[in-house]
Amino acid sequence: MPSTNLAQPDYLTKIRYLENQLSQIQQENSNLKSKNDNLQRNLSELSERNANLVQQNAQAIAEKQQIQQELSEVRQTIHQLEQSLNQEKANSYTQKQTIIDLQQQIQTERQNNANLTQTIANREQNLTNLQTAYQNALKDKETTENQLNQLTNELKTLTKMLHQWQKISYYQQLETKQQAQIVQREPP
Repeated sequence: MPSTNLAQPDYLTKIRYLENQLSQIQQENSNLKSKNDNLQRNLSELSERNANLVQQNAQAIAEKQQIQQELSEVRQTIHQLEQSLNQEKANSYTQKQTIIDLQQQIQTERQNNANLTQTIANREQNLTNLQTAYQNALKDKETTENQLNQLTNELKTLTKMLHQWQKISYYQQLETKQQAQIVQREPP
C-alpha cells in the first residue's frame, strides 16, 4: 500500500509534465501557423511584384523594339543621305550640319538603346531573382506545412498517451479505495 501512495504523485508529476509539453506543442503549433500565414502573405506580395516586373519587362521589350525600328529607319536615312551626298558631291554647310545632326541622333539613339538593353538585362535578372525567391518561398511553405503536420501528429499521440495515463490513474485510485474498504471490513 505505501508504494501505491508514492506512485500517485509520480503519475501526477508525469501528467503535469505532459500537460506542459502539450501546452508547449500547442504554442509551437500556433507559432508555425503564424509563420505559415506570413509566408503566404510574402508569397502573395512576391507574385504581385513578379507580375509587375513581367509587365515592365514586356513594356521595356516593346520600347526596345520601337527604338530598334527607329534606329533602323535612321540608319536607312543616313545611308540614303550618304548616297545622295556621294552622287551630288556637294559639301555645303547645311548638308554637313545635317550629317552631324543625324550622327548625333544616331549616337543618342545608340546610347538610349544601350541603356534600354542594360535596363532589360537588369529587369530580367530581377525577374530571375524573384522567381528564385518565389520557389524558395514555396519550399519554405512546404517545409512549414510538413513540420505542422508532424507536430499535429505528435500532439495527437501525446493526447492519447495522456488519456491512457488518466485512465490508469483513475483505475489505480479505484483499486486503492477498494483495498481500503476491504481492510476496513476485515476484523482486527
